[in-house]
Amino acid sequence: MPRTLVFATLAAIHAPLLAQRVQEAAEPNATVASATILQCGQEASGTLTSALDEDWFRITLTANRDLRLQTGPSLNNEIGDTVITLLDVTGAPLQSSDDGIFTGYYSDLDAKNLPAGTYY
Repeated sequence: MPRTLVFATLAAIHAPLLAQRVQEAAEPNATVASATILQCGQEASGTLTSALDEDWFRITLTANRDLRLQTGPSLNNEIGDTVITLLDVTGAPLQSSDDGIFTGYYSDLDAKNLPAGTYY
């Protein structure tokens, strides 16, 4: 059964900002080339069709800053356990989080003092 995902990016310096929701890119969107573009402060909505489904997002930082990434349920349903992995511009993993917030299913990743650049 497909489950709806909500993913938020927050620039720690400017948080909290009201997020503007962005719909994920068409499936498959699990590569550097197919990642949905997000700006800091935006929120993404998507669907996880299976436990193996990955939804990728691209975030470009124009200056060094802290970045907070979170997953959470949609207004309609719980999505189960999530994992966030922050990747560099080549797609190599930098940091990962399976830490729960609220119900313990959702992920919350804080990346400190990231250099300007593109991340996934």
